[in-house]
Amino acid sequence: MESKRWVILAVLLCLIASGLTCSAKAQKDTAKPQQEATAHTVAAPERDRNGCVVMENSRYLMYLDEKTLGISIEDRETNFTYSSVIKDEKSNPSWQGFLNSGVSVEFYTQKSTMPERVDLIGGTPAITYSYYTDGFDALLSYEAYEFQMTVEVRLTEDGMTAGVKKDSIAEGETYKLGAVYLYPMFGATKLGEETGYMFVPEGAGALIDLKDNNSRYKTPYTKKIFGDNIGIDKFAVSEFGRPSVTEPEPVTMPVFGMVYTEEQQGFLGIAEDGRYNAQILAYPNGVITEYNWITAKFIFREVYTKQTTASTGVPSYEKDPYMRDIKIHYKLVSG
Repeated sequence: MESKRWVILAVLLCLIASGLTCSAKAQKDTAKPQQEATAHTVAAPERDRNGCVVMENSRYLMYLDEKTLGISIEDRETNFTYSSVIKDEKSNPSWQGFLNSGVSVEFYTQKSTMPERVDLIGGTPAITYSYYTDGFDALLSYEAYEFQMTVEVRLTEDGMTAGVKKDSIAEGETYKLGAVYLYPMFGATKLGEETGYMFVPEGAGALIDLKDNNSRYKTPYTKKIFGDNIGIDKFAVSEFGRPSVTEPEPVTMPVFGMVYTEEQQGFLGIAEDGRYNAQILAYPNGVITEYNWITAKFIFREVYTKQTTASTGVPSYEKDPYMRDIKIHYKLVSG
């Protein structure tokens, strides 16, 4: 079992190296096209017997649930299927909606600096689809929040991509965009039903086991890619002006992953666009829900302390968002 673990981890690390080589010199997000041009639109997409839209390429089949934006990807060679939404009845309504939505967003209002997370179940946006031979675009219009954006999903020869172009984002006066989650439940597992681990890029890399933790963990792993924003993020200091705890290793690469050792399958998630203001989140089972899940959270506005005197201040969110294209690439591996 241990040999399998390290072989698959080595594959993931090779993918990390190859996927990031071309972008290592980049110092900021660029205004490049969000997705590769798609040659063929599809007026009447194929559907399976459950009503899900079916898209495919030479390696994968992708099934879309139009109500939740949930997708399942089946590997033609191994028949292994990756799912991206979870129907859960034990969690509270807020978490049920988040688990069962392909995309979720967070909003701030003028009355509060606590973000409101809105999923596709509770937020009930109008969804307009455009289909292609290798994927789809979904225009999400949240009338109650005066907000809209278009999510672009494409199958690739090594997995899938999901992204949002900044030009597709429109917000009103009351609700301001705080953050976007793109398929946070992709590949998630329940309790100890799968053997394997999650991979987080802290330092040289760390692994979080997928075994049943019996509710031992109470807080998730949350870390900014490339480190904290020292102009906004708070730091704990002692009375001597030194850190009260040892600082953890920084996240130096915009990647994360999950490996299922018995099936010899796994995926590597890469925050390709928007990574300079994003977080890696990893939730072991027992932290709020029964599921192991890992994702990147793309941040558009942050909360900071607005000084009112030399020594005091009040929390406030950024008025001007860090508006940019965002994209996540899920590379699937096997063997």
